Amino acid sequence: MTTTDRSRTVPGGATQLPLFAGVPVQPTKPQPSRQEVELQRVKMKTADWIKLFFDAHQLGEQFHAEDLHNFVKAKANIAPASADRIMRDMKQSGEINYEVVNRSHSLYRKTRGGHVMNRRR
Repeated sequence: MTTTDRSRTVPGGATQLPLFAGVPVQPTKPQPSRQEVELQRVKMKTADWIKLFFDAHQLGEQFHAEDLHNFVKAKANIAPASADRIMRDMKQSGEINYEVVNRSHSLYRKTRGGHVMNRRR
């Protein structure tokens, strides 16, 4: 008794069952949410300014969120809270580092790690 081979060979030598014909081998990447798209758009406008702000501060130096807002607002036309949101995102990704000194006063301290720009001599 012989069995029938129902599979077929596709380019690259892989075998594919007819049931899965036309289904991509690699799963498609999910589309980013609207919030993720907006966050990326705002980050592209502000990330470099936030890095410059951090580079202007010494290790251990404290600053208020309002200082960051004023600096970024002068450079990029964004909502004030956006700078905070992008700053938190950049900390999470390791681009900058800080600690919260007093949350109710929006007081932060630059800590070791994170971004240091190459300064020209």
